[in-house]
Amino acid sequence: MIGYYKYPRKDIVKLIKSSPKTYDGLYYMKDFPSYNGKASNLIGERDTKYFYSREYFKDKVCFDDNEIDLYIATSEKKIDVNKMMKRDEKIKETINELSEYNLYDKIPGADYNLAELIDTTIYIFNIKN
Repeated sequence: MIGYYKYPRKDIVKLIKSSPKTYDGLYYMKDFPSYNGKASNLIGERDTKYFYSREYFKDKVCFDDNEIDLYIATSEKKIDVNKMMKRDEKIKETINELSEYNLYDKIPGADYNLAELIDTTIYIFNIKN
């Protein structure tokens, strides 16, 4: 049905929290966009109780604890959602072709792994913004 999701947010949060963390402590769940956007053919979760639409999280693969709270928030939070979305877009753009690697796998031809690349991307993004 339109507007229903296969995976409830609470179940997705359990998956996020069981995901590996970068060196800076961000949960990395490369399959999050698939879980987040998967519509249900049957009646699933309607999402009407949550303040922030799943659309805000469509590019997200990395979470800190505040962003997990934002994902399941039922009222407005004091977080710059637009900045978060821009950061998520930058991470997606940076690691897009490398998302096949596990977080701590050495990237062929590079002196870093995916976790280091993610943390560095966020560090530079935060300096510029």
